[in-house]
Amino acid sequence: MTTLLGKIDEIVPNLFRLEQDDETRIISQYILLVGKKILVIDAGLPSSAEFALIPTLKKLADHGSEISLLITHPDADHFGGTAMLKEAFPDLTVIAHIEDCPPLGSLVSTIERRYEPFKLSDEIELSSQAHVRINSRMGSDFEVSKKLSSDLVFAESPFGVNILHIPGHSAGHLGVWIPDSKIFISGDGVMGLGIRNRDGSFLYPPQFISPTIYRSSIEKLQKLKIELLLCSHEQPLRGNSVDSFLEESLESIDDLSYRTEMAIGNESSTLLKICANVHASYDSFPKNREADFALSIQGILMVMESQGTLTVDSLSFPRSFRRK
Repeated sequence: MTTLLGKIDEIVPNLFRLEQDDETRIISQYILLVGKKILVIDAGLPSSAEFALIPTLKKLADHGSEISLLITHPDADHFGGTAMLKEAFPDLTVIAHIEDCPPLGSLVSTIERRYEPFKLSDEIELSSQAHVRINSRMGSDFEVSKKLSSDLVFAESPFGVNILHIPGHSAGHLGVWIPDSKIFISGDGVMGLGIRNRDGSFLYPPQFISPTIYRSSIEKLQKLKIELLLCSHEQPLRGNSVDSFLEESLESIDDLSYRTEMAIGNESSTLLKICANVHASYDSFPKNREADFALSIQGILMVMESQGTLTVDSLSFPRSFRRK
């Protein structure tokens, strides 16, 4: 099937994958029919909601009127269509993790906490062009109806749907586990070696708030013995491809951590300089995208500080980092 924007696949009975183009990469949302309930996983961009999700949900309206939207994490390509969905379905229940609320719900807070977290400490901020782009992708403010603080059983057996907390890409990142069929819908909770364009080239590296937290979530997924992994920016992964992807995700943490340690040197460095050095050590990511590494490198530096191998001068502006 197709929509006005992209295509729809019923991957297994009652689980639909909606795919669109997001500039040079793919973006996907999921609709899961659970008994008399409908669970939407991620709202995509405003265009995703208008031209893909809303028309599809209206066609599925006979299945049940109780619709819930799970926002996996606070990036615009995952929540941008929320306000439009809420307008189309006023009784929509919006679910997110409390550790992502805020920034979820408030566009101002999203910019400050998710897209410019290093503006006041490290002089890393968005260009005016990037501000315009992100604002166009976020839709309008909305309220989160249900804020989770732990895993949630969304539906009991025989439907068996669990919402799991898999922090790493964000503090409150959520995923959906369907144990009977061994399917996991991960959002951006696991990112392999990085996000790719449709042509297979890399767009940006794995992004996580802490290598330790991200690693723990990946290991949690490995223990599930997933048979079908559904990410937001990858084609569906099955069987051995799932195992390889999860292993690559772990390897990417080790690789980035090593490159970060090598990039610091023995003199004081700023976060942006460390990001530039790490970026230069790769040949797989686009030029002039040093800031794409900032979130993950900041997490790695904080672990190094906790281990006593790094000194951080938080009183300087921008902050400075020096190996002990």
